[in-house]
Amino acid sequence: MNYHSVWYIALVAASSFLFLYTYYKKRNQPVFLLLLAAIGFGYIIEGVIYNFLHSYVYYPRFLTNNPTYDSNLGAIASNAFVLPVIAVFLATFRKNWRWSLSFSLLLIGIEWLFEELAIYKQNWWRNEFTFFGLLFVYFPIIKLLYRWLLNKQEGICHFLLLFLIVSPILGTIHMLPLMLLSNRYYDLGWYENVFQDTNAFAAIYYICTGLTITTLAKWKIRYRWIKLIILIISLISITRLLIYIGILHIFVWWDPYFYITFPAIVLIFAEKVSKILGRRTEFLSEK
Repeated sequence: MNYHSVWYIALVAASSFLFLYTYYKKRNQPVFLLLLAAIGFGYIIEGVIYNFLHSYVYYPRFLTNNPTYDSNLGAIASNAFVLPVIAVFLATFRKNWRWSLSFSLLLIGIEWLFEELAIYKQNWWRNEFTFFGLLFVYFPIIKLLYRWLLNKQEGICHFLLLFLIVSPILGTIHMLPLMLLSNRYYDLGWYENVFQDTNAFAAIYYICTGLTITTLAKWKIRYRWIKLIILIISLISITRLLIYIGILHIFVWWDPYFYITFPAIVLIFAEKVSKILGRRTEFLSEK
C-alpha cells in the first residue's frame, strides 16, 4: 500500500462511518434507497464530465498497470462513497444551507489537498465548479429525492427514482470485473486509448440497460418470467451484435453469462423497489 491509496481509503472509511451513523439514526426511513439514488445521480454527472469530457484524473494507485482503470477506482471512491454519503446525511437530517456550504468548502479543500499531494489532477475542471455544483445542484437535488422517497410516487417521478436507484448497481457491477479481471473491453475508435473507449461505452450501456430494467419493472404483468425472458433475449442479442460489429471483445468464457445474469437479478430487485415507491408504508413515513 502506498501513500496515494491510503488517502483514498481514508476517505472511503470516513464516509462509510458517516453513512453507518446516518443509517442507525434514521433506520426507519429509506436511507439506503436514497444513497443508491444519490450515487445514481452522481454517476450520470460523472459519466458526462469524467468519462466523455475528461475533466480530471485520479491517482489512487490501486491498479498501477492500468492508469485509466486506476483513475476509475478513484472516481468510485468519490462518487459511490464520499459525495453521496454527505448528501444523504444533509438530506435525512434536514440540514440547512450553512451545513451544505460547510461541506462544499470542505470538499473543495480536499480537492485542493489532493492536487497538492499529486494524487488527483484537474484538466479543465476547476474547484469553483465543484463548489457551486454541490451547493446549488447536487445537494438540493438529493434533498428533493428524499422528499420524493417519503411519499407515494407515480408517473415520471416514480420512474426517475427507480432508475436512479437501480442504475448505479448496474454501472458498478458492469465496470468492476472489467477493471479487476480484464474480462472484456469495448473498442469504438473514439479515443486513442481503448480503455477510455471502454469507459465511455460502458456508461452508455449501463444507462440503456437501466432504462430497460426500469421500464420492465414498472410493467404490470401477471407473469414475471415474461419480463425476464424479454430482458435476457435483449441482452443476448445486444451482446452478439456488439461482437459481430467488432465493438465488444471478450476474453473469458463466463463473461456473457455474467452480463446476462446480473441484470436479471437487478430486475427482480427493481420490481421490489418499485412496489415500495408506489405505496405509503410506515417505512416511508416521517412525522
